[in-house]
Amino acid sequence: MSRRRVGANGITGPSSALTAFLRDQGINTRPTNTWRRRVETEGEENAEAGPSNAEAGPSNAEAGPSNVNPSPSRETRDGYNSDNLDDNQDANANKKKKKPTKAQLEKEKAKAKAAAKKRKRADDDSDYDDEEDSYNKPSALNGAAMGPPPDVGSFENCAECGKKFTVTKYTMAKQPPPGYLCHICAKASGKDPFKKPPAPKKRKPIEKRHIVNFEDTESVKTLANICIEIISQHIDDVDALGAIGQVNLMNIVKIICKNRRLTEENVKLFYDVGNSEVFLTDATALTPQALTALASFNPNVESLRLDLCGRITTHVIDHYGSHLSNLTRIELLGPFLVKPEGWKSFFAAVDQRLEGFLITQSPRFDIPCLEAMVQHTASTLTELRLAEIGQLNDEWLPHLASLTNLTSLDLSFASESLTDEPIIELMAAVGQKLALLNLSGHIALTDKFLIEGVAAHTGSLSTLIMSSLELLTDEGVATFFNNFKDNRPMRTVDFSRNHALSGAALSALLAHSGAVIEELNINSWKEAPNETLMGMAQYLPQLVNLDFSWCREVDDYVVKSILDGCPMLKSLKCHGCNRDDNEPPLKKLAIQEDREEDRYTHETTLKCWACGGVELPDVASDPKAHQVRALVDGVMQSMSSARQSEVMAWEEDTTACEHTLMLEQATSHQIAASGLAQCGKCDLKENLWLCLTCGNLGCGRAQFGGVGGNGHGLAHYNESSHPVSVKLGTITAEGTADIYCYQCNDSRLDPELAAHLANFGINVLTQTKTEKSMTELQIEHNLKFDFSMTGDDGKALEPVFGPGLTGLANLGNSCYMASVIQSLFSLPAFEKRFYPTALTHAVTCPEPLPASCIECQMDKLADGLLSGRYSHPRQVPDPNAIVHSPSPDAPDHTAPQFQEGIKPTMFKALIGKGHEEFSTMRQQDSEEFLAHLLKTLRQDAKKKNEAEEDQPTRVFKFGLEQRLQCTNCHKVRYRVDSQDSISVPVPAKEKPPVMTEGGEPPKVEYEPVELLQCLESALGTEALEYACPSCGTNVMLEKQSRFSTFPDVLVIHTKKFQLVNWVPVKLDVPVTLPQDDALTLDAFSGHGKQEGEVELPEEAASAPALPQFNAAALGQLQEMGFGVNACQRALLATGNSDPEQAMNWLFQHMDDPDLNDPPVLAAAANTGPEPSADDISGLADMGFTSAQARKALKETGGSMQRAVEWLFSHPDDVGEEAGAAASGAPATASSHPGGSSTLPARYHLKAFISHKGTSVHSGHYVAHIKTEKEGWVLFNDEKVVRASSDNLKELKPLAYLYIFVRE
Repeated sequence: MSRRRVGANGITGPSSALTAFLRDQGINTRPTNTWRRRVETEGEENAEAGPSNAEAGPSNAEAGPSNVNPSPSRETRDGYNSDNLDDNQDANANKKKKKPTKAQLEKEKAKAKAAAKKRKRADDDSDYDDEEDSYNKPSALNGAAMGPPPDVGSFENCAECGKKFTVTKYTMAKQPPPGYLCHICAKASGKDPFKKPPAPKKRKPIEKRHIVNFEDTESVKTLANICIEIISQHIDDVDALGAIGQVNLMNIVKIICKNRRLTEENVKLFYDVGNSEVFLTDATALTPQALTALASFNPNVESLRLDLCGRITTHVIDHYGSHLSNLTRIELLGPFLVKPEGWKSFFAAVDQRLEGFLITQSPRFDIPCLEAMVQHTASTLTELRLAEIGQLNDEWLPHLASLTNLTSLDLSFASESLTDEPIIELMAAVGQKLALLNLSGHIALTDKFLIEGVAAHTGSLSTLIMSSLELLTDEGVATFFNNFKDNRPMRTVDFSRNHALSGAALSALLAHSGAVIEELNINSWKEAPNETLMGMAQYLPQLVNLDFSWCREVDDYVVKSILDGCPMLKSLKCHGCNRDDNEPPLKKLAIQEDREEDRYTHETTLKCWACGGVELPDVASDPKAHQVRALVDGVMQSMSSARQSEVMAWEEDTTACEHTLMLEQATSHQIAASGLAQCGKCDLKENLWLCLTCGNLGCGRAQFGGVGGNGHGLAHYNESSHPVSVKLGTITAEGTADIYCYQCNDSRLDPELAAHLANFGINVLTQTKTEKSMTELQIEHNLKFDFSMTGDDGKALEPVFGPGLTGLANLGNSCYMASVIQSLFSLPAFEKRFYPTALTHAVTCPEPLPASCIECQMDKLADGLLSGRYSHPRQVPDPNAIVHSPSPDAPDHTAPQFQEGIKPTMFKALIGKGHEEFSTMRQQDSEEFLAHLLKTLRQDAKKKNEAEEDQPTRVFKFGLEQRLQCTNCHKVRYRVDSQDSISVPVPAKEKPPVMTEGGEPPKVEYEPVELLQCLESALGTEALEYACPSCGTNVMLEKQSRFSTFPDVLVIHTKKFQLVNWVPVKLDVPVTLPQDDALTLDAFSGHGKQEGEVELPEEAASAPALPQFNAAALGQLQEMGFGVNACQRALLATGNSDPEQAMNWLFQHMDDPDLNDPPVLAAAANTGPEPSADDISGLADMGFTSAQARKALKETGGSMQRAVEWLFSHPDDVGEEAGAAASGAPATASSHPGGSSTLPARYHLKAFISHKGTSVHSGHYVAHIKTEKEGWVLFNDEKVVRASSDNLKELKPLAYLYIFVRE
């Protein structure tokens, strides 16, 4: 937390109470390293602009009221002061900084300028495309001249609504400045401050490279491994483990920790008085009491390692010191809450017996703690790790000089960089015995410390890690290795992310240690020459792991030389090596990127736009020209957003499962060579699947594209229960293949595929892919499928062009979105709202980027679809494209030329941003997308205070009246819900099967159902069990739904699916529409409460049971020091899901007197019996929240089957209690549900969306829209054609969504 400046009257600012509380709980709001470094750089650049500022007197921290920037929190951004939470504020405020000399200032300014220049360059060597959030990015938060952000805990007036709010670390600046936004206005602006950053772009998993003659000595799973697997799966049911051995215990612990299942209850299974070592890789769920009990149950522990131990407190660490009398080594990751007095007490207790002290991320560990450590461990300590310690700086190093027995030293990634001279002095004192040295992340270190410190004073190093040292030079590192002859060759060398290192450093490194190196990391050595990389293999006979990602000169030949010349190699990483493009074999589902150099000649010109576009001269003679060339190369080699979306569209996310990871191979034998093998039960020689357990060969199931199969591979699984098989024709030399797990019923990844295949005599390095994989066949099916694009005469349907007839290109599984967009913009309300402003909105748009503005994207779509400018045939037609007629009497003809189609890439990215499903490239449900799009448009309109009558989404709104009547006392209750569509059940009645010729099983067909019949089912009467408040007993309740109002546009969603093993499977049940596609709904009109009806009394208020709290969120909040009751209250108030929102709620309610009282839910009226906990838990296991499950069960009378259907039909319902609306005034009393109650309610069909496929999450969508000029038009992505009568007759009954317009 920031230290607050104390005024003359001794009164601190308004957040002092919060500061004190957070200080006691160990919570800080330290800025990120990136911000701190930028602030330091800005401060030094300011000092450079006026040197006298640095020399005239004390630092800004001491200047007092006369400071140019008197912000109370500014002083903490010059260093890492979160550890001063326990210090006296007045003492810290009066603490003086040592005045640096002029020479030191000049040196620091030079280093800071060099580091700042490097940070400003595009970080094209990152493995992921990260984005800064809006608070941690100073340019986005503060604007150009707003200064530092306000203190966390202080009060500000919102620049948008004017209300006073409490500043948190998520507070956002108003754009454009000045001022800050409250959390409601920030979220309404479209930039949700609590939203988690987007997931990084996924990369294909790195697979191990196996040697040709690799032998798996444990191909058959041992009985111990089987037992470990079973115990780990059922750990919560185990009462005691018995004497199973320390190794087996550790294996079980690792599996449970990896799955985040280690709890306070089951951790005791692994405790034993005889344990000499305790290692828990995830102690997140262990409370301080459980961590304290660890010492009591394991009193003889000598080595203790706890990862993710954020709940260790001062009392716990003190208890370890006093009760673990044999402890000699302790390793902790994340002991955030341990205070300095705890560390001091611990060191005093373990006096002169601690050999290893390794901690990471402990912000309260300070110099007094260090002094206590040295005092009590100087003669015994051999391992020391102080990684990511906030207060670590040069002043610490003299204290470490007395630790002369150190063999391992890790001081990596401190908040303040160490400098050369103190490191050199430290190496002179402790370097002789060091075997491991890690000084990564200290950006002020130069070549000097390597040459004069490490090379001169160490002689036993075997592991050297020097990552992210930005000031190292190629010549300096080369000199270091050349002068490092007194040190033996090292086995692990990591100089990654040092961009200036090149050929000289690499040659010297290989000459020094190449003969014994096992792990080498030269990631991001951008300028390493190809010649040196090509010769690496001859120096690295023992190499096991190599990472040379982002080395720009790596190509296929370099990779091949490494693979051929390093016989021990197991792992090779080469991400971002842009010369590795000499047409290697295509990976699964990879799209070969177009090589523009084969089609174009590029000429580059440099211009300075800051100088008005002045063309710069040739910079070849400039010593920094390589930096300019690197930037130019990066720009020329980057892919456009459209191309990135296209490639991403077909990336497959395949993972391993427990069956592939723990595969047990029973036998070892040779199978027939490729081309000679055949199915063991038939004569098929293609589409063969090899069982990786026993080696059985069986044919697969028949696939799209003429691939035959009789399903004998599946039959083998049913007989033997061997789950994993590999398709023989898909095995590649890269070790990839089409692997299928029958037990998971999905494609999987086998990390040990090469070893598993070697068991059957298959060498993957000699394999060539000869068949298409299952996913490639599915993609081919999707790409080639057209909804009957030919008429009865065999001729292709006629393309149409003009305004309102523009296609949308498929971005990869985006047909669900295209069909909805085409249908919406065929409605007058959307055309009138967005088309007139399409060309003018950009001038007045308040958003800084069009890609973040909903209005801009909708205007672009309106202009693209309705203007007609983009509705024309392709510019380059294909004269050789021939359509082969299905009829032998009809001649073949040239294929019609369709449109290019517009690509709504930005629209899709913006609408799907932050959504778990719509942000992906997977196929989605069109009805769910329609609901999501309407919700997004309403939120955007609300943000802009747009009147509801001006919103195009109003045409879908209507009121649905629900009438409840007790069958015993006949009293009633009414409520009205606002909806945008109505989902109707479609009963499925199979027709009698008709055998086909050849004896093949018949296709299942269903009896047609009338649409009015489906509406009657949805709006009819159903009986529910109900605790009547009037009768005082359980009775049957009649529930009936009716239209309270009718919309201008009625969307009818036909629920043509049934649950098979809890998976929705779509059925092709034909729905018959009324004559002339006209619909009259007068008979379904509701009438409200009638004269003579008596209203049911309200249920007696009772406090319902607390919900099942989100365990992960609750644990994170408790780790920060908040009480259980306070955490539960916060989760209840914020939806029981997001820990960040709950934390913000806690900050805002810190002064509530009942904050730590047990939470109590407000009483609510129920429309049905309270669901059982087992039913709620069953639905929650399927991925729904407890609130959603409870409401679904109440709405459906406790039926699990109907509750699941209800949940799929209401994907956006957050799960408010079913009786919440009924307990208060009707919905119509506070806000109109939309629509009109006038009669008659007559509709005609405007459009319908059809779906081809067996699941709502696969297949293909198209839209049919009735236009004034062309009649019925089929919109199939970019193909826009005039629909034939037979086309309509076939697809209209099978539609998924019907869109009716009121007459």
